[in-house]
Amino acid sequence: MREQSFDKFSLSKMIRQSDFYKCKNLADEQIFEKVIEESYQLAHGLTAPVISNTVSKGKDVYYVDRLSYKLILRKLQSNIRNKIETDRLQRNEIVRNLVSYLQEGVESKVICIDLKSFYESIDIDSLLSKAAKIGSLSYHSKKLIDLVLEEHRSLGGKGVPRGIELSSLLADLYLQEFDEWIKRIDGVFLYKRFVDDILIMTDHKVDGKSILTSIKNKLPANLCVNDLKTKIIKIKKRTHSPNDVKGKLAAIIDYLGYKIKVIDTHIPPAKKCASSEGKANSVYRKVVIGVSDKKLNKIKTKLCKAFYNYELNRDFTLLLDRIIFLSTNRLLINKDKNRKMPTGIFYNYPLVNDDSESLKVIDFYIRALTLGSGCRLSKKLDASLSKSQVKTLLKISFARGFTKKIHKKYSLNRLKEITRIWK
Repeated sequence: MREQSFDKFSLSKMIRQSDFYKCKNLADEQIFEKVIEESYQLAHGLTAPVISNTVSKGKDVYYVDRLSYKLILRKLQSNIRNKIETDRLQRNEIVRNLVSYLQEGVESKVICIDLKSFYESIDIDSLLSKAAKIGSLSYHSKKLIDLVLEEHRSLGGKGVPRGIELSSLLADLYLQEFDEWIKRIDGVFLYKRFVDDILIMTDHKVDGKSILTSIKNKLPANLCVNDLKTKIIKIKKRTHSPNDVKGKLAAIIDYLGYKIKVIDTHIPPAKKCASSEGKANSVYRKVVIGVSDKKLNKIKTKLCKAFYNYELNRDFTLLLDRIIFLSTNRLLINKDKNRKMPTGIFYNYPLVNDDSESLKVIDFYIRALTLGSGCRLSKKLDASLSKSQVKTLLKISFARGFTKKIHKKYSLNRLKEITRIWK
């Protein structure tokens, strides 16, 4: 288990390039060695980390500021990841998998399950018991897991600390046996989980309510299903919809920020002959992907905050930058990997293929607010925006920002000012 050792060399390998930006003096050899020495002493002295917390979106989010302890957590995370099997696909990969199955057109059922207060509901004693059973994980690593979780619990925290990188891996460990159990259920041919969002696709003969009941009974201690966000969607066998040129809607699935529409499309009839008159050449199923209503509403909320803030400060340039920021894309520098990472309206929803119809909803929303929809905010804007300012705002398009992958650049200070009201 030497590769799991918390020695000075291993801890120094946990230093990231971004650490040199956050800790300006880290490039100094003496300070670098001091941080590594402190990290080594903390790890071997089994010293509890100093965990701080803030509130984000109504939930407590935890973090560790001290670099010396961040190195310990990174090494601990590396040790655990190397000893447990996890099927950690990215959000868009999971949606691609689902779309591939939907296109086949077989009769099936899709079960979307949301776990309520996932991180906070994990039973620590049960989690520690699971960690203790990993025979290949070092004793030192297990003690440090215990130390971090007990420190979080002593602060009044429940479950695992949301926000700390280690927590997502511990959550995977907690659900590892459960994940494998679902995959073995007869009739299940697709199972994916993205943190607390579970997707199951089954044969049409499977009783959806029965399998959901079994899942609720099989969930590890303290975890429960959020019934309000859990759905069973029946998908019939595909048809060629010969009488409807636009096709026939077979199902709608909201998952991971996307609204997925399953459509049985119209196919032109085959060439006339005695055996084929009025029949289609082939049958296939179309899957149209848009932005989910929930995500669209979040964008609308951000727009409203931008407009209300404008009513307070009358800074039109800042208002313009905020709306352009939401409707375009930009490159972020990943200092750890030394590469540029694209993000924004296109890169957040790269699988959208609905001709930007879902994003045009936002364009219409801006138009309604600025030209007068009768709501309170619209009336305020009618009195405060000039005709030229309204004209400038109406030139902004979320649909165009998506389709043309429009990029904008902002300084770090301007980014902070733009996003400040959405924190």
